[in-house]
Amino acid sequence: MNAMDKITRANWQPYCLPLRQPWQTAKAEFSQRRGWLIQLHDEAGHVGLGDCAPLPEAGTESWQQAETQLAERLPLFRRAEPELLLAELDACQPTPAARCGLEMALVDLLAQQKNISVAKWLNADARDSVAVNQNAGTLTKILSSGQHYQSGIVKLKVGLEAVAEELAQLRTLVQRYPDLRFRLDANQAWNPAEAEQFIRACAALPSASIESIEEPLMDPGVNSSLDSLADLQTLAAFPLALDESLVSLETSRWLSSLSLRRVVLKPMREGGILRVKELAEAAQSAAIECVLTTTVDSAVGVMASLHLAAALTCGETDLVHGLATSDWLAEDLGPVLPVSYGRIYLPDGAGFGIDPDQITLV
Repeated sequence: MNAMDKITRANWQPYCLPLRQPWQTAKAEFSQRRGWLIQLHDEAGHVGLGDCAPLPEAGTESWQQAETQLAERLPLFRRAEPELLLAELDACQPTPAARCGLEMALVDLLAQQKNISVAKWLNADARDSVAVNQNAGTLTKILSSGQHYQSGIVKLKVGLEAVAEELAQLRTLVQRYPDLRFRLDANQAWNPAEAEQFIRACAALPSASIESIEEPLMDPGVNSSLDSLADLQTLAAFPLALDESLVSLETSRWLSSLSLRRVVLKPMREGGILRVKELAEAAQSAAIECVLTTTVDSAVGVMASLHLAAALTCGETDLVHGLATSDWLAEDLGPVLPVSYGRIYLPDGAGFGIDPDQITLV
């Protein structure tokens, strides 16, 4: 490395992005996303961008813990080499959102220094686009909106009303949109009897109507979540997925499960895109699907996840990821990439391909 590769400035600035409408799950509701934009400048004029946006409801550290970590570590970045800093980030492991933001900025900077995209930096065979699902909110919202949905996968929040009521709504949706597949997220809403009732009814719907169900069980617990999910999985051909349960599960336990078919990984919760890449590759070896999604991140955070997804989906399998989340934000830090026929195409340019001059703090 030469001196041109070293960091000259390390800035972090707070932001607050309002949502178009509250984000509602069975356990929580929020109406804004707060975080920090991290900017790392090197002597060659490159600017690496990172997004640190803690969301304790999703399994990250608190706002105060993330702020403390950034305040302690970023002053140490000046005059340091990005590769060496990247190797030292494991010290941030108890604060995954802070680690994610710092890693994101370092990876963006390193890829720019090599004049390649982050996706290609992660995997030389990375694709140039990522398949994504549509987001429709709740069953009530999609039924009342009258919005036209393209064919493909639509994600919906369930577990917000009585099981019988939501099943009736779901049957109506399947009849109204026969070309759609529904990815349902219960956010640990149901007890075992309710989960069984819902899954049995979904299994009886027309073939392929239900793409998957995420987190059907209420407070599954460290010792019982995999066994309970395995029992439910026998009721349906579509996969049941773990998401927030992963926070309390040892990685080795879910990787060794013979019945687990899918996990949902979030860079902000897992501690960065490199950590998610490591988990996803291990899961792939164990025949477990990995869907990437965001914690309703800013344009910078979403872009990082898109590059990661492009680097992971390099074989014949083109899994649909939950990365088209920017529409939830009424304001954003930068331009949002459009969805074209169910795909988001990565921008040209090195690093994340984001022009720092187009970033606006809110």
